[in-house]
Amino acid sequence: MAISQLSLVTIIVAKAELEDLIGNLYEFQEFHPNDEPPFYEDFFLTQLKSRSLDMHIQLNSIIEKLQEEKKYDFKPFVENPDKVQVNATDLTDLTNRATNVVIRIRSKLSCKIKLTSNDLSNLVMLKEATLIVSNVLTRIKLVHELKYFVTIQGYISSKSEVRFKEQFHRWYCHTTPIRKESRGRRKEQPELNASPPPPSIPTLLENPRFMKMFENVTIAQGIPKYNEIDPTPIIAFVFPFFYGIMFADLGQGLVLTGFGSLLSLLKKMKRRYRYWGKMIISFGISAGIFGLLTGTFFGLELNSFGINCCPLPIPNLRIFETVNGVAEINIDAVMTIIMIVIIIGTFHLSIAYIIAMLDKIRNKEYVEAFTFHLATLVMYSFGILFALSFIGADLQINQLFTSTNPLPVFSTLFGIYIPSSEAAIISVPFIITSFFTIIFGRALFSLLNLSDDSDRTKFRLMLGQGVTDIAFIPIVFLTNTISYARLGIFLIIHSALMGFVNGAWSYGVLGLPTIILGNIAVMVMEGFLVYIQDLRLHLYEWLTKFTDDVGDSRLFTPIKSDSELVEIRFTLNECNGCHANYGVNKQPMLEVLSPLK
Repeated sequence: MAISQLSLVTIIVAKAELEDLIGNLYEFQEFHPNDEPPFYEDFFLTQLKSRSLDMHIQLNSIIEKLQEEKKYDFKPFVENPDKVQVNATDLTDLTNRATNVVIRIRSKLSCKIKLTSNDLSNLVMLKEATLIVSNVLTRIKLVHELKYFVTIQGYISSKSEVRFKEQFHRWYCHTTPIRKESRGRRKEQPELNASPPPPSIPTLLENPRFMKMFENVTIAQGIPKYNEIDPTPIIAFVFPFFYGIMFADLGQGLVLTGFGSLLSLLKKMKRRYRYWGKMIISFGISAGIFGLLTGTFFGLELNSFGINCCPLPIPNLRIFETVNGVAEINIDAVMTIIMIVIIIGTFHLSIAYIIAMLDKIRNKEYVEAFTFHLATLVMYSFGILFALSFIGADLQINQLFTSTNPLPVFSTLFGIYIPSSEAAIISVPFIITSFFTIIFGRALFSLLNLSDDSDRTKFRLMLGQGVTDIAFIPIVFLTNTISYARLGIFLIIHSALMGFVNGAWSYGVLGLPTIILGNIAVMVMEGFLVYIQDLRLHLYEWLTKFTDDVGDSRLFTPIKSDSELVEIRFTLNECNGCHANYGVNKQPMLEVLSPLK
């Protein structure tokens, strides 16, 4: 459950075997090519890439023309849930096959011969295959080039080194494990060997299957760097957890779980629908668990059915109570719910500040880690404690350090008596210390290297940065923490909506259609809104705390097909020598096919 360790791979190959090597790399499925400058272009590969892209365009134009004429139906081939395997000797063979298909189809169309099902299948599959070939050749770059040999570099998972060496034993391959202590970018070479700096190391997120679907949430805000912490495992737990709080209902949770299972298990569903199906299953399970804890089943109380659900260890959470036959909102329950979700939010934000500090430590940015991120964490933690003591003192500033009232939350939820005045006395020194550390910490450390005008400028910049940070930090603390109140607010809204829908039970059987349609409407509308709020909390309140400088990071993307229609299989050659006729036997065909009119 972390960012996987990578190895840098250097492959030296004869030009005559370059195409075979690329086919092997495609079959390996776990090779991320080094495609950053400096690199060299190979004439043969460039020409082959242009041909494959041209074939893709021409095949696509034929399909579009046939679709406009509405003479043929491509749906059976485009919507086929099973991938079609396309076999080829190598990249050139696949491109030549596409060329021959274009020539044959155009000949049939010019002679007004009806196309067969096999012709339509070839059009769709080779259109996808030629695009894959073009994309693969676009990503492959040559790091060094000699007269007969070239060098290719890339990254693989360190766990795949043994398998890589077994599959690529024909060529000279050198693998170098990249330790995470190398901290992102490797050091530049000395001036005497002046050469461009090496590229940044890609990030390979490695998580269990049930967590992998939440990687998109992590990536949406920014890809963590190679040596940083992957927050996906935390998101995989917290994201459904928040969803369940806002959508707490056992009955509707079971419906969501069933609907998600239907989407994820049906083979006819496309990959993106199966992805959403698995995510909806996690939401449904969480909603069902919280529905069981709060004792709600399609908005009805489980106790009314004689079912004793697992009670939460807190006071009465019934949002609505019946008083003299009239449903009234329970203010105490509402305030308790808001207080609980705010506390949950403070723990969630504290985790973000801890991750930010640990990332800086891993990057050996110790000054930033301790003078800003650690100080921010301390100020936030004791600021929450100070705020609770202020509430415990009945919002009276003159009683803040003398009040004997119990500290809220600790006494209400945990039954622990802590005088509010003691909490205030403890928290104030920590808040003041962290306050001045944020302002002056980085500036004072810059004084250690104050030797010229540039260092004096840096001191002023650090001091100004500290003043700016301390001006905005309290505002960020307040707005971000209050934002978590939405968890409780949407739970209250859900209870209110279901109370309104269940009012139709007073009409007996006649109210059943209204109840069914009302439940469906609530699940669709609120289910979507709750997802948006959950996503917002993660993207704007949480991930922004430690993803402010991930612009130069990139995701580990091996050269492989992401097509849902085609799977290419190369019949790889087992040749161990160089061919003197490189570029002769595999010269691209030079026919110029006129564009479709």
